[in-house]
Formats: sequence, structure tokens, C-alpha cells
Amino acid sequence: MFKRATKKFLMIAGMSVGAVLFTTQAYSQQGMPLRQQGQQPTQSADYSDAEIEKFIEGNQVVQTIQKEKRPEMMQVIEKQEGMDMQTFNQIAQAQQQGGGDFSEEKMAAFQKVSMKLQQKQQEMQQEMAERLPEEVGISMKKFQEMMMAYRQDPAFQKEVQAKMQN
Repeated sequence: MFKRATKKFLMIAGMSVGAVLFTTQAYSQQGMPLRQQGQQPTQSADYSDAEIEKFIEGNQVVQTIQKEKRPEMMQVIEKQEGMDMQTFNQIAQAQQQGGGDFSEEKMAAFQKVSMKLQQKQQEMQQEMAERLPEEVGISMKKFQEMMMAYRQDPAFQKEVQAKMQN
């Protein structure tokens, strides 16, 4: 049971920040690194039990928002003429790896879809920024800070996982 809950949280954790950051990264021409140059990784995270509980609850809110918005984002891709999910993913992956040989038509469709997805992503981030404080009592900034700490600090990961087990 604990392993399943932990696995689910890790998946959600990856998705929540991943979705927020990946879309911006994959679809912007310059790409935004997860950690800015010169910025140090989060050191030992020191959060109260109440903050950790809010973080866990906030992750559930983020997952719900993502689940609600996923069909809309998929429709953006599927409605674009000359683009399907597989092609979009291939181009996105190729761009992340710094390459790819696609037709001008495919790249134009990809750019069009990317811009629309950025808009949808901004809407999703806005909804998260509104709902997290309302429903859980944690700001988006604090949630993102804690998510970064969760990803970088094994001690904090264990602390969160222990809370989830209880």
C-alpha cells in the first residue's frame, strides 16, 4: 500500500511540476531551464507538518486541474491540420535534443500548436495559482518551492512519504 501511494505521489509530483515547466520548456523557442544558471539547488528543506500536509493536498489539486485540462490540450494538437499527437511528440522530443529533420509544413504546424499550448498552459497555471490558496491554503510560489525541494532533497522526500503513509 505504501509503495503504491509513494509511487502515485512521485508520478503526480513529476506531472505537476513537469507539466508546469515542461510545456514552457518544450514549446518556447529558447527553453527555460529547470534551475537558472548560477542558482544553487535547494538545501535541506525545513517545512512544518502543516506545510507538508498542504503540499500533499496541493498536489492533489494540481493533479485534478491537469486531468481536467489534458483533453483541452490534446484537442489543440489534434485540431491542427497536419499535426497529430505522435508527430507533435516526435518534434518536441527532437527539439529538446537539439535536432530533427521535419518539413516546413510540420514545423509551422508545430509552432502554431506550441503557441496555443502556451496559452492553455498559462490558463492552467492561473487556475492553479487561484485554487491552491482557496482550496488548500498554499500559494503557488510556496507549492513550487516545496516541489523543487521534494525533487532535490532526499530527506524531504522521505519526510513527505512518511506523512503520506500516515
